[in-house]
Amino acid sequence: MKAVVCVHGWPPEQDFDWIRQAMEVVIVGHTEKRSIGESRPWLQWIVDNYDVLPNRVFFSHGHQSSWHCDHNISDIVQLQAPVTMLSPLTFNGTYPYTGLNRFHEALFNSSWQSWYNDHDIGNRRCCSESFVNAESIRKTDRRVYQELLATMETKSWPWGWVWENTWQSLFETGPTRSTDEVIKALQEMPDEVGLTQNWTRLHQQALSAYQTVLPVNATNS
Repeated sequence: MKAVVCVHGWPPEQDFDWIRQAMEVVIVGHTEKRSIGESRPWLQWIVDNYDVLPNRVFFSHGHQSSWHCDHNISDIVQLQAPVTMLSPLTFNGTYPYTGLNRFHEALFNSSWQSWYNDHDIGNRRCCSESFVNAESIRKTDRRVYQELLATMETKSWPWGWVWENTWQSLFETGPTRSTDEVIKALQEMPDEVGLTQNWTRLHQQALSAYQTVLPVNATNS
């Protein structure tokens, strides 16, 4: 097991001993912009470690307790589901973030609205932190992860929020198109005019919509 912890700023403000008591900690992302969040650092780590993934990965923001989490590392390491999203909050709403529709068409051959309805996204856990096995990560070919990183370099979308709505689907199902089809779709994906890139407003919108559910435990998935 290994924790991939994304922090903003250096040195980190938080202590990671609560994680280290159970697994190794790798720190990534301390130079990343808020609009990118943990998305690019986690993707880059997956690409770099694809062939040597540990059996389980805890994708973490590093906080033991915050507005979106209240973690007990002993409970986390007991989780058996292939993918467990760890926040006690759900999305509780449809987000029209720039890029989500094009992104889901490229990965899943589905509009964002259709995918949202078919997979009950509104009741999924927010905020991206997860405990995932290697097999789930490898449902997506490394070439797709590499192309996703390249796409993020060319599109000025609110990637942190786009990925917050995408991680679970990618880990649980992988792309529903072939690797070559996904790469072609990503390369041909036009820019998308949508919400003004006001990160503070987007964050406030997300916070106002998240809804508390029962705490995560060793049986939820």
